[in-house]
Amino acid sequence: MRHASRRVLAIAILIFTVAFCESARWPAQAANGRDFAGFYTLSGASPSAGGYTLTFTARVFNYSGADVIDAAVLLRGCMPLSKGCASFQQINIDATRSVRLSAQVTVPGPLYDRWLKGGGPELIILFTNAKGEKQSERVDLAPDHTGIRTREE
Repeated sequence: MRHASRRVLAIAILIFTVAFCESARWPAQAANGRDFAGFYTLSGASPSAGGYTLTFTARVFNYSGADVIDAAVLLRGCMPLSKGCASFQQINIDATRSVRLSAQVTVPGPLYDRWLKGGGPELIILFTNAKGEKQSERVDLAPDHTGIRTREE
């Protein structure tokens, strides 16, 4: 009887080990469709023509499970692009890695106030997925009050 118990235990350990090793081969994928997330900081704000000019910095993480190549990242809600809204082009983010984005932007006063109260900027990533289809996803952002997560690596 003891010999059978050891055999069952050995088989269970073998199955667990194989399952664990197999799962480690696949990159972690985001739950609930949150493939992109990150942190942001707002700094150096000064009043300017109906709004505020400031430096927007974000660190965006790719949890999609696939590399993103030649993407565009857009900061929404700013004044027109010609007046300083951020558009980041040719962005590459390897799976499970991050990229730092920073730009001086001009935003309307009410939007800046909302950002300061935790409403947060709306960042969109546009890319071509592995199937060759154009895709657009929102980046879930949280404020980085310490500045540690968004600084240069």
